[in-house]
Amino acid sequence: MELWDAYDKEFNIIDGMTLVRNEERSIPDGVYHPVCHILVKHVDGTFLLMKRDPRKPHPNMWEASAGGSTIKGETILESAFRELREETGVIASELKEIRRFAWPPSHTLHVEYLCVTDCDKDSIVLQEGETVDYRWATADEISSMKSDELLSEGMRRYISNTSGRMKLVFPSMEYKEKAIDYINEFNEYGSEVNGSGSLDDFLKESTYEKWLEKVMNYIDIANLPEPYVPDLTYFYVREEDDRIVGMVNIRLALNDFLRKEGGHIGYSVRPTERRKNYATDMLSLALKVCGKIGIKEVLVSCDKENAASVGVIRKCDGLLKDEFYSETFDETIQMYGVQI
Repeated sequence: MELWDAYDKEFNIIDGMTLVRNEERSIPDGVYHPVCHILVKHVDGTFLLMKRDPRKPHPNMWEASAGGSTIKGETILESAFRELREETGVIASELKEIRRFAWPPSHTLHVEYLCVTDCDKDSIVLQEGETVDYRWATADEISSMKSDELLSEGMRRYISNTSGRMKLVFPSMEYKEKAIDYINEFNEYGSEVNGSGSLDDFLKESTYEKWLEKVMNYIDIANLPEPYVPDLTYFYVREEDDRIVGMVNIRLALNDFLRKEGGHIGYSVRPTERRKNYATDMLSLALKVCGKIGIKEVLVSCDKENAASVGVIRKCDGLLKDEFYSETFDETIQMYGVQI
């Protein structure tokens, strides 16, 4: 016998009341039991679909979520971790809540979560009596599935509305752990960090909090000492999982060195998110910021041998202005201009 805690419509537990599975018709009005749903997204951008057992309602349909009822004594979040593990074998360290809502006709409270995982895609576990197959699908593939193939219409809409949506976020304490993780990934891969506003250096020698002070000080144009120039630093964040995918530093003015070799914009994409067109999109967003503050020609430089960076700049309408050997960087620099 499966027991559930009783909840009100505002997701508060009702003390002294217990509900029993398969006795939903006897649940009084205004009383609910919670159900969790977990959308699983791999770091490569694909989503996990599970095929329902033919003996279950909606037989052989694909679901874009794992999930089930919260049993008595556990929180909704705890039940989400448990259901995810039982139905897929995926062990998550974090789940991001997508939305929650009440559904009075069935006396249910629904909470939807997103799990982003780097698990072995061949390691998914099927649960006896629940699922009989699984597959990984892209957002476009899920969007094109017929209504009699895919059961999770709400998840389909979420995937369609959020996949690939990016934004620039001004640094704050809210992103401390995500920012540290971002820099740590570069260290693990032995990859150079650009466009971080010296966050990598601050984390070696100081603290994230001191770096935030520096970010704010560099906006204070009147009191910024020579030869420093004012700048803006942003996190480039993926909306669906709030992950920092890149960082970009936008200089609001240029000194002689930056005018010759550095340019207005520096940026980087974390190693595990490269070759997904993020750099082009991030540079495009940074160029829009430059336009808002009145910069008419934005200078962007790169190593001539870095074909990826050259391609990104050209996709953003960059025109080659100069090419020269830099003693500072010990490489041949190409300087591009982008008209805003």
